[in-house]
Amino acid sequence: MPKMVDNDETPTAIFLPTPALVLRWVAAAGDAPWFPSRHAREHAVPRDALDVPLAALRDAGLIRVRDWVKGLGQGYSVTPEGSECLKDSALLARSLAHPRGEREPEPVPTTFERGEEAREALLEPRPPVAVPALIVANVFWFLVGFVIAVNAGRSGNAYLATGDVGLLQRLGTVSGYDLLRGEWWRLLTWAFVHNGVLHLLLNMYALASVGGVTESIWGLRRFVVLYVASAIGAGCLAMAIHPAAIGAGASGAFWGLMCSLLAWLWLNRQHLPPAMVARWLRQIGILFAISFAVSFAPGVSWAGHFGGGLVGFAVGSLFVVAKRLRRAGRWIALALTSVLVVACIAGLVVQSHRSHEWIQVRVIDYIRHRNAYAKAIEPAMKPIQPGPVEALYRQTMDVVHLGARKPDLPAKARQLRDDAAGFAEFVRKQPRPAPIPEELGRKYVDYAAAVGYLAEAMLEILENPATDPGKLKERKRIVGERRDAFNQTEKLEFR
Repeated sequence: MPKMVDNDETPTAIFLPTPALVLRWVAAAGDAPWFPSRHAREHAVPRDALDVPLAALRDAGLIRVRDWVKGLGQGYSVTPEGSECLKDSALLARSLAHPRGEREPEPVPTTFERGEEAREALLEPRPPVAVPALIVANVFWFLVGFVIAVNAGRSGNAYLATGDVGLLQRLGTVSGYDLLRGEWWRLLTWAFVHNGVLHLLLNMYALASVGGVTESIWGLRRFVVLYVASAIGAGCLAMAIHPAAIGAGASGAFWGLMCSLLAWLWLNRQHLPPAMVARWLRQIGILFAISFAVSFAPGVSWAGHFGGGLVGFAVGSLFVVAKRLRRAGRWIALALTSVLVVACIAGLVVQSHRSHEWIQVRVIDYIRHRNAYAKAIEPAMKPIQPGPVEALYRQTMDVVHLGARKPDLPAKARQLRDDAAGFAEFVRKQPRPAPIPEELGRKYVDYAAAVGYLAEAMLEILENPATDPGKLKERKRIVGERRDAFNQTEKLEFR
């Protein structure tokens, strides 16, 4: 019906169709979709005048959207409730007065809606939140390391130039040795540690250049999930291939962002102007070329870059596909992303038990802990070392074969027996590092027990020189066997 709209000049009559009239137009299309853009052109109806009644009918659940068609726009059709309202004007009035949403929930966004979301994300980016926070966190953590280095009396200039290996390890770098200690959280924290100020500035510049548009595309929560997954995936591949190296830097996570942007552009290319897609692909191509060249520079982990990129591309593709499922897609995407991250870690665990590089790391790690364990035990073991035991045994055999009288020998034999028992108890209470097998502790105890039995045999023959020395020789042989078995522990572990 015509209505009058006043303005500052001349009153103009604008035709404003009512929801009831629009409902009849939609119903007249039958099973085929009704396109408001085409109707507006054919019947000289202002297209904008159709938006309000269409929104009211959708809110009341009387019409539902159909697929978007190029050149025709968004289509609509009548729901069963809408057909009933066409027969009863009172029911139509009540439905419009009390909207309760569409009766048939739309599980999948239309092509038009997907296109609108894609264009809006790229053409009207939202101010980033996570990217500035990540940059601040990286810079802050780098400055924390600088303060620690200066307070510890280390060179601040050296830290700014190349970092400090020992200090960076405390700040969160990752290596195969750290993972063997169970410090798996380093697969994430390594993305916040940098080897010098130049390394930090390059990574933060890269993050700022790509992070803003990436966060606008994915949204805050998806962006954070993507960043974390890319950092972990980068760490997994880097450690799987080079476990002896020390990993640090946000470049793996940056590669994940860059590859996720590539996946988003490729999967949404039909919704964007071709010239825009081409321009963005050229820009990303330039970034790829530069980053690819840098990946093979000395001291740079190409595996970390590629690992983050592969995970980023996979998660980005997953986000695009899952987003079409609306709310359910969010949970599906989160679940599958979690599965992907777990798969990366599981692959690293499998690789750590198979590759030659990891076997070398395990051997070196074992030797380090073995030496530390021996260093803690050796002071207590000193009285029962092979040298003192051999000397007392020879003195005892002199008594047997030469009849030499040495009154102090029984006391020495008793002391050796007590020292052996005390050492065995010390070993049982001594903390054992994880890489050290329980077998090594048992070999220490077995050796101490053999020395104790030998000391008892010495004491027995010293108190009664007429005793057959065969028992003494047999126990001396057992001490030698236990000592040889103890010295072969490393060969048994890594044969």
